Amino acid sequence: MTQDKKFLGTEPVGRLLWKLAVPTVIAQLVNMLYNIVDRIYIGHIPGDGSLALTGVGVCLPIIMITSAFVGVVVGLFTKKLHVEEGDFNKKKVGVFALANVIANLIGWIVVAPVLDILIYAEPAKKVFAQGVFAGISNSITAVVVGGLLVLAYTKTIAKKGSLDKE
Repeated sequence: MTQDKKFLGTEPVGRLLWKLAVPTVIAQLVNMLYNIVDRIYIGHIPGDGSLALTGVGVCLPIIMITSAFVGVVVGLFTKKLHVEEGDFNKKKVGVFALANVIANLIGWIVVAPVLDILIYAEPAKKVFAQGVFAGISNSITAVVVGGLLVLAYTKTIAKKGSLDKE
């Protein structure tokens, strides 16, 4: 795995920018275009389109903050799993699942509702009920889809110490 990362210290900065930054910029542009098209459709909903469009604009910052929180917590947990070594055993699957559940529940049942109450003065019962649903559904999705993606990723990597020198 260290050989794969070696190019970061040896290649010229210009080439690295093209290799690493351009795909990131393209991904952000695609995301931006999706959001524009999504808002066009929402804005054309008969009757309440403008109100729905306002709701999307108002809730998006809280969704971004909460998603960032969840991503950081899960990222810190999963960094300790060393999946880049090609091993994703039952213990690591359990830690991965637990990290996702804890991060999602804290993010969606605590962080998002508290921000809704503080920023928008929303009723506490409403936002905590929404948070419970979001936390549970996001936990299930993250564990199932994320677990399958990590498992697929580790299957493409040779396990550490499994290759013999000739």
